[in-house]
Amino acid sequence: MTLDKPEKQDLISINNGKFIVPTKDIIAQSQQWEEWEVQEILEISEMLHGPVGIPAVLLIWGKPRSGKTMFMVWLLWKLRKYFGMQTVIDSPYLTPAYGPFHYMSDKEFIKERVKINRTMELYERMGKLDELEWKDLQIKLFRAGVGWDEAYDKISVHQTSDKIAREYNNEILQYGHNECVFCIISPDPRQINRQYASQFATHTVCCTFHENYRGTGKAYSSYEILNRTSKQVFFKELRIEKWGQLYKTKGLISSKVSFKKFKNIDLDEEDEQEIEQWLNRKKGELNGYTKSV
Repeated sequence: MTLDKPEKQDLISINNGKFIVPTKDIIAQSQQWEEWEVQEILEISEMLHGPVGIPAVLLIWGKPRSGKTMFMVWLLWKLRKYFGMQTVIDSPYLTPAYGPFHYMSDKEFIKERVKINRTMELYERMGKLDELEWKDLQIKLFRAGVGWDEAYDKISVHQTSDKIAREYNNEILQYGHNECVFCIISPDPRQINRQYASQFATHTVCCTFHENYRGTGKAYSSYEILNRTSKQVFFKELRIEKWGQLYKTKGLISSKVSFKKFKNIDLDEEDEQEIEQWLNRKKGELNGYTKSV
């Protein structure tokens, strides 16, 4: 059994970079999608559709081995195929069958947030803050499908005062501006910080494992997806035989970082130099823009 490969032109490209919810007419303009793909695009669009279009925050929960990671990987893969959204994920366990993705560790995430914050400070000093847009930042956390596996390590109810936890939560709250779809996995949604991600999540996904797919004897997982905006409930089934190819099961799951380190991820000299070079480029771009006006 093979997976359909995401080699076709994505819908964002078709719409000249505009991130909009596609209609059947818009999809037909590409003249490249098969009927089943058109139907899938419309179903995913309707499932994710909220106040800011397709960008969303999904809380994915269920018992261990209920298919939480499989749903996340499936959705991120489809977002890349149809909408050209790059994959940013905190797990190194995707297989070559998945295709291109960016592994973002906690340290890499903090570097991204530092770039964002210092660029905002730069624009503010130069009186141009009102002209700064997410696309101008040219960062990885823009128009991306973002996967955080076992996210209670990052944004649990016990981490309201952690600086890094606040940065993760702040990134989530900007989902409409950075045009991202965030997939946040936890065995229990009550473990996720209720002041931030849990309160502002647009969707909840309940995952259940089954041993026998329609009498075939093959294992699968089923999903109940609640769109909190539309109040609609969607249902999805994924066969492990097919979609399990995209990632490696990890077995025992350990905490990604200790709580002590979680409060103190320090950037080294090389990181600071990279960020400084980044800011110098941004300053040059801004000065060039200012002179041309």
